Amino acid sequence: MAKSRAKPRTLLRPGLLTLALALGWAAQHEPPAFTIGSVGVWVLGMVTTFILVRATLAFLGPLLAVCGALVERARQNQNAEAEP
Repeated sequence: MAKSRAKPRTLLRPGLLTLALALGWAAQHEPPAFTIGSVGVWVLGMVTTFILVRATLAFLGPLLAVCGALVERARQNQNAEAEP
């Protein structure tokens, strides 16, 4: 029987961060008067914000990993050139 590996729980999970930013947007852009139309537009705006934040986080994760690898490689090359 295969054992399942539990991921370590971190404070900033992408789903919670995305939800917090979408709800923050919704709180800042609350319509002055709630009608069926204004609530519909407001909810669609929150869903759009949720999707855009999720896409941005999905793009930034690998981008930061590549940038970190490039910095690490440059640091290793610099240390190799400094040694006699």
